[in-house]
Amino acid sequence: AVYDSLAGQALEGAIVWAVPIDDATSPQVARTPVAVRPVADTTDAAGRYALDALPAGAYRLGFEHPALDTLG
Repeated sequence: AVYDSLAGQALEGAIVWAVPIDDATSPQVARTPVAVRPVADTTDAAGRYALDALPAGAYRLGFEHPALDTLG
């Protein structure tokens, strides 16, 4: 779930991204297939999201929301 750390509340309407990365420097991380595209979902009122059907691999997660101007 995505929370506003300053307000201590769930953050509705945040966009959560999973962007595939190819981390060849770490043998413990499976190489993400090149054909995998970024996947996104929007958080619900409880801050929950689901990034369904991601194949095994390494991903960077990103978050967007007008209230997320800094990390706290």
